[in-house]
Amino acid sequence: MQSSESVYGKQNQFDTPEQSIEQGVSYLAELIEKAEQMNCDLWTAVQAYNFGTDYIDYVAERGGVNTLELAETYSREVLSPLLGNDTEQTYTLLGHPIGLYNGGHLYH
Repeated sequence: MQSSESVYGKQNQFDTPEQSIEQGVSYLAELIEKAEQMNCDLWTAVQAYNFGTDYIDYVAERGGVNTLELAETYSREVLSPLLGNDTEQTYTLLGHPIGLYNGGHLYH
């Protein structure tokens, strides 16, 4: 669980895998608690581990259930512009199980 960003805002700040796992589990527990408080499903918390805590608020305002369509829309309309993709440019990678897509990872 790569998790130093949840503490330091940047990657590769832990010295041992154990530190990273401990922080990752702690961060996920916080996200699960917030999702429960906001009446969101567990998968919203899991997706928020990658998207950030604001995703829980986003899902809560849209029914409280994480879906692929909702995650794609959030990635395209919220995260992508924050990461510098103001033109909403997309591209397709053929033959790869994962690709960078609109400022995030898309598993297909």
